[in-house]
Order: sequence, then structure tokens, then C-alpha cells
Amino acid sequence: MSAEETLFGAYREWHRLAKAAQKAIGKRDWGFLLECQAVIRRIQASITDLHREVSEEWKHSNADCAAKKKELNAMILKIKELQIGRASCRERV
Repeated sequence: MSAEETLFGAYREWHRLAKAAQKAIGKRDWGFLLECQAVIRRIQASITDLHREVSEEWKHSNADCAAKKKELNAMILKIKELQIGRASCRERV
């Protein structure tokens, strides 16, 4: 698996866990919320290194970097939107 595939997979998993965390807040399932947050922290730690590796991959390939970055930014935006939603959920709880 390439660094790019791993990076995109990590963001997809972060997105899935952010959605699960949001549901956990709604259900007041604090234990599950903490589990989601712990896994997200591990994913975040690996993402920094993956970004460096992906940059190198893209430099050495004929990939359409602009399109790839746009796709990546769209994934990041979805995660940010979920986190903003989660913050508003916490304010209501």
C-alpha cells in the first residue's frame, strides 16, 4: 500500500470515528467516546509522517498534485465540520 493510500485511509478512518464520537455524545456513552478519541489521537500522530511521505511520492510521480490536494482538503473539511458539530453537541449536554 502506498503512503497516499495509507494517508487517505487514515483520514477516512478519522472521519468514521468522528461520526461515531458524535453519536456517542448524543447517547451519553462517555466510555465509547473516550475510545474513539484515543484512536483518533493515534491516527493524528501517524498523519504528520504520512503527509511527508505523500509529498515525496507526489514529487516523484506524474500525479495530478492539485487534484489530489483538493480531494485531501475535502476530506479534512468533512472532519472539521464533524468536530464543530461535536463541539455544539457538548455545549447542549
